[in-house]
Amino acid sequence: MWKRIEKGIVQEGKYSFRVRMMIAGSTTNQTFDTLNEARAFRDAQKAESKINPHAAAVHLSRARKARLNTAYTVADALDDYRKAYTSKKKGYSSEGNRLDRLSRLSISKKSMRSVGKSDITTLLTELKKGDGQSIKGVKQRQCTDSTVRRYWNLFHHIFEVARHADKIDNNPLDLIQPADRPKGGAERNRRLHDDEDGGEYQKMLDQLTGEARVAFVVLVETAMRRGDLLSLQIEHVRLNKNSAFLPDGKTGEARLVPLSDVAVAELQTIISNRKKEKVFTITGGALRYQWRKARKAIGADDLRIHDLRHEAASRLAQDKNLNIFELQAVTGHKTITMLRRYVNLNADALISKMNKKP
Repeated sequence: MWKRIEKGIVQEGKYSFRVRMMIAGSTTNQTFDTLNEARAFRDAQKAESKINPHAAAVHLSRARKARLNTAYTVADALDDYRKAYTSKKKGYSSEGNRLDRLSRLSISKKSMRSVGKSDITTLLTELKKGDGQSIKGVKQRQCTDSTVRRYWNLFHHIFEVARHADKIDNNPLDLIQPADRPKGGAERNRRLHDDEDGGEYQKMLDQLTGEARVAFVVLVETAMRRGDLLSLQIEHVRLNKNSAFLPDGKTGEARLVPLSDVAVAELQTIISNRKKEKVFTITGGALRYQWRKARKAIGADDLRIHDLRHEAASRLAQDKNLNIFELQAVTGHKTITMLRRYVNLNADALISKMNKKP
């Protein structure tokens, strides 16, 4: 909420003072940390418009530009961003889904120039609660803190792009105090659970069929990313040498992925006489459909495909005894810090190692 302090100045929050006034048809809109700074800026703007003969012309030019940009909505900005940036990214599919969701929220209909602090607060609330237009009658899912943070980062860049293109003067997300911005949330450390019936690994194997089953096994054996696995070309697989070559992974660097004998055996079942095609013909959407159906059948609704990367990295470190540098070479992580997030070692195994006699 905001309240008017005096002519041309409103207060937004405890330490934010915004100067809003019209000069020669142009709206001046600047934010300051103190009331004295806001007053000084306001008075200087008024004085300049009266003394400097060129100031009026500048303000008139800004006014014309503002009128042209008034019709530029958030939905327009989302479309422009999708074409200029998202389409060129490796993760274009995931980011495209986020843009789709943003386009269904109330803020998408607003003019970019009219978006303020309250609109951003409403946006964060809608994401957390799962509000917004439903798709084919299915309500939007609530977002975790980490997911809201991803939306925040994406939206901030969208507004920065618009600002650099002179569509807006300021980025409204900067008005939110750091303490009120979404946090990253706890790191996810989900692994496959064990039990007397063979655990989630065996249960998922029993539910999945065809290429989805093969993909499941290979992901657990290699710690590959789903996108890298599904884009793998037959010509880059050397089963006789237990290796697969990724010429252009998510990080943009080529790498060689070691294949276990188990992974080789599974891949052999789907590779026929094709020479220059993908190893997997299943689409990402079809794989997700089978995955959701299988996890529901075994009562593991919180299990995600990407959790297999955690599972695989932890198994390689724990069962194969790979050191951190060997592990990094296999998984393709660019930094040790990122790799650490993907390795969740079993506590009992660590205790056993600590007490093992030389």
